[in-house]
Amino acid sequence: MPDARATRIEEARTRVRRFVRRRRRPLAAVSAGLAALLALTGLRSPAAPAQEPTEASSRAWLSSGNVAVPITLSTPALARTVAVGDVVDIVSVSSADDPSGTAARVVVRAVRVVEVPDAGGSFTAAATPVIVLEVPEAQAVPLISASLGSSLAVAIRRHASSH
Repeated sequence: MPDARATRIEEARTRVRRFVRRRRRPLAAVSAGLAALLALTGLRSPAAPAQEPTEASSRAWLSSGNVAVPITLSTPALARTVAVGDVVDIVSVSSADDPSGTAARVVVRAVRVVEVPDAGGSFTAAATPVIVLEVPEAQAVPLISASLGSSLAVAIRRHASSH
């Protein structure tokens, strides 16, 4: 009489073999996906050490009557030109019936940048050029409306280092 433990082990081996044989392609796809994910995380630059929030970079330090509004700029290069604390104008650029084919207008003037996501911490961060601005409540809705209907660009009035 065969040992009951040996029989259970052999039955488990048979079930595993049958499972793998029947699901060979999905298992290969999952393995390839995991390999690609591991390769991408290996290429990613090391994460920056956690920093204490500062007055210039924390949304908790908004002035009274102001709100923080995240906006997506038209290109990642524009987002890399600004830093926390910069004072900027936001320009809306949209196609219109203008003879030149575009219409541009300043949506908000002299607003402060309170957050710029770090492009070095993730391989997807550079793909979405988002910055967070401190704007008066009355200007928040026009800014959000402009960001939904057109491309936004930034004009730097004053860099944070030249305050």
